[in-house]
Amino acid sequence: MAYLNGTRVASANAPRTARWNSLATSNADDGAAISYQPFDIDEHRHLLREGKNVLSVQGLNVSNSSDMLIAASLRQQTQTVEQHLAKHLDMDAFYRFWAIEGLLGFWDGYSGNRNNFFCYLNPENEKLYFLPWGADSLFTNESLVHDMRGKPKSVKTFGTIASRLWSTKSGRQRYASTIKQILDQHWHEGALLSEADRLSKMLAPHVHSEQRRFDRKLAQIKRFIQNRRQEVTQELNLE
Repeated sequence: MAYLNGTRVASANAPRTARWNSLATSNADDGAAISYQPFDIDEHRHLLREGKNVLSVQGLNVSNSSDMLIAASLRQQTQTVEQHLAKHLDMDAFYRFWAIEGLLGFWDGYSGNRNNFFCYLNPENEKLYFLPWGADSLFTNESLVHDMRGKPKSVKTFGTIASRLWSTKSGRQRYASTIKQILDQHWHEGALLSEADRLSKMLAPHVHSEQRRFDRKLAQIKRFIQNRRQEVTQELNLE
């Protein structure tokens, strides 16, 4: 948790109300220390004052672990995060890519695990495009590699670009509007459930000892499809 001149301006894996001995709400893997995690606090710019300013940080651990690494600094940028990224990345395409990973619960992709993706450099505009790969970990709110407690179920932010954008108010707003557009235009529960039934009938004759597991997994996927619109709408306040 970070405080600027006594006012809380940023936090991660922290309880809403914290005490001096509070524990973190989830674990951060050692790999997360490879790069700094930025937090955009532009909306708190008014707290800065002429002369001396105080940035204070309270570090939280999940237990009595000896692991703790914090190096805090406050920086001012003349360009926004999106302006910097837009020099090299097609932002509309990335938001769609990112929002679809979150909508489908793809925990083993770029935004969920920095895994299973390609980057394509378009020679026509010299912009990068993210392409999904190995999408076999879908239709679930759980993750087999990262603790998701206390985090949005419909947003994956383990990928560095996703994390950086989610730390900004404009990034969160654009993500929400992108996922709403996908829900409105492409998320048709009836068609998705019909396709699940079609595939089930096609595959069922070839499933033997794993039949019960197959049936349970199919039922889980269908529940995910049926409930996803309401879950995402409530979580991202899309009403």
